[in-house]
Amino acid sequence: MTALDTQQSATNSFVRLTARVVSKLPEPLAKKLSGLLDNADDLASVLRGAASVMAIRVAGACVSFVSLALLARWMGAFEFGIYAYVWTWIIFVGTMAPLGLNTSLMRFIPEYMARQRWGRIWGLLTQAHLIVLAAATTASILGGITLWIVHPYIDDYYVLPFAVALLVLPLYALLDTQEGTARAFGWVTLAYIIPYLMRPLLLLLGIGALVLVGIAPDAIAALFAMITATAIGIAVQAVILVRSIRETVPRAKPRTHAGYWLMISMPMLVFEGAYLLMSSTDVIMLGQIEDPASVAIYYAAARTASLIGFVYFATTARTVPKFSEINASGTREDLQKFLDGVNRVSFWPSFMGVLVLLVIGQYILGMFGDGFEDGYLILAILSIGYIARCTVGPLEYLLSMTGRQMTATKIICASAVFNAGLNLLLIPELGTLGAALATIIAMIANLTALAIAVYRKLGINAFLLRPGR
Repeated sequence: MTALDTQQSATNSFVRLTARVVSKLPEPLAKKLSGLLDNADDLASVLRGAASVMAIRVAGACVSFVSLALLARWMGAFEFGIYAYVWTWIIFVGTMAPLGLNTSLMRFIPEYMARQRWGRIWGLLTQAHLIVLAAATTASILGGITLWIVHPYIDDYYVLPFAVALLVLPLYALLDTQEGTARAFGWVTLAYIIPYLMRPLLLLLGIGALVLVGIAPDAIAALFAMITATAIGIAVQAVILVRSIRETVPRAKPRTHAGYWLMISMPMLVFEGAYLLMSSTDVIMLGQIEDPASVAIYYAAARTASLIGFVYFATTARTVPKFSEINASGTREDLQKFLDGVNRVSFWPSFMGVLVLLVIGQYILGMFGDGFEDGYLILAILSIGYIARCTVGPLEYLLSMTGRQMTATKIICASAVFNAGLNLLLIPELGTLGAALATIIAMIANLTALAIAVYRKLGINAFLLRPGR
């Protein structure tokens, strides 16, 4: 079965499940929901496409949470904090290393598919992956040189883990690029099942094997396990991806246009970098100022709070290309209705999830080990951010898909600088609480600025809970 077949099967299952659920609701509500799904084709498409993503995110969230909780228990807070800090750096650099090609693939491939420019597709796929491999390898080498220069000035317990982590950097960048390739073809199941389900499961199995043979795992062991898990994930995904592409794209002589592809990718690189900085600054600065145990508590609380985000993530995965489509063929009113529908779909399940998480949050954090319950207040604060995001939707992508990408990039960059400044100001005074407050304040400021820009540029009111609505 190809990735396309798998996704279509998930879509059909979702539609059947939705119909059954709607049929059980009270008649007035059932009619309203049925009308929403039947008449709003764009929103219905997003809901159907989100089915497989949602299933993977739920399963992946469970596997990831269990693996993190067991890692924290097996390694202890200190070693787990080292691992969390180093891995956060790898995520940041590894996502930047593809030079924006991991994102621009989602623009070029659908365009070339629509125009049947098969040679361009084959040239893009070949050259993009070679460029990413070269760029990520260069970043790994430069990282090693930098580590050798600065190692006298950083804590000794970080040096060797960073050296090991640099080995996974090219693998991470390639896996991220393969994910973008699969998303570009619409194969969201294939795109997400490896990084969100298979890789954390392999990591858990690898560390669990060490525990079973009586070896106490540390941060270095966890990073080596992650290298193995990422390598296996790349191999499996590549085999399926290549087979699916060959079945979908007619063979043609590759035609390359590297300069143009990189020129278009550079603004996306800036955008992605600033966005990543927004989400990583707290952990990175905590690692510089606080001890690894504090980093571990904060990281556990942040990852637990992120469970709220998988509904938003699932809907956004199919929402972004729809913005461009509606902008090209519809009206501002169509964009407004579509955004409102997406926000409704993601807000209410997320809101209920936060209420549940606040009730059982301390118990969940206790699964990581003794002392992790101290992160409950951090968990509560960071959960607010996911609710705030669901009230306005993915506005940075709305701006980008309607030709206002520079506006979105400027706002994200300014927000990243503001976030870094707040963390630098509050962490020395308040520690992990300061990091959480800085993150939530910067996030709300960013969302507000994006909402204002969307209203001024597009005439769209992004706030779901607006007066008079």
